[in-house]
Amino acid sequence: MLNFELQEALIDVSEIKNELKINDESWKFDVSRQAKIKVQRETEAIFLRAADRGDASVATEEVHASKDSPLAPLFPNTMHFLSTQAEIRNAELGRALFAKLEPGGQVYSHIDRGSYYACRDRYHLVISSADGSPMVCGDEEAVMREGELWWFDNKKPHEAFNRSSSSRIHLIFDLLPKSDPASQLE
Repeated sequence: MLNFELQEALIDVSEIKNELKINDESWKFDVSRQAKIKVQRETEAIFLRAADRGDASVATEEVHASKDSPLAPLFPNTMHFLSTQAEIRNAELGRALFAKLEPGGQVYSHIDRGSYYACRDRYHLVISSADGSPMVCGDEEAVMREGELWWFDNKKPHEAFNRSSSSRIHLIFDLLPKSDPASQLE
């Protein structure tokens, strides 16, 4: 596969699941993603790290700096996982969020455009997915399973589905390789 790469399997996500259970009301804290981004209309999100927008006139996809969200302190195990992944991969942590897709839901085909995405790698850690999470990128399909960490090429058309009867939750995050000259933009 060219558009997907399984990074790690059998990750224990129980502590992260517990944080989500304890903080279930966090899904309603910020509904901007599903309200403003048409392809994400069937999702819910919990932002852990977001664009650090100093200038509101600059489009979000052009903002390189990221910062912890107000909800990040509620998820210490998740934030530890994220910082560990950045360290392991010699990268700088960018944006991060939980994304929930209800049964029968879909993330519609799109490309993550802009200079922020152009120089970063996108990862998905599957937190909850009863029957696996089908995702299409380019002309390939991967079925991601609970406890798996995947890289995929979000610079190509991609879409996701939840064909199961329960919610599918992924931890989605971006890493900027420290060897990348764009890291000087931060």
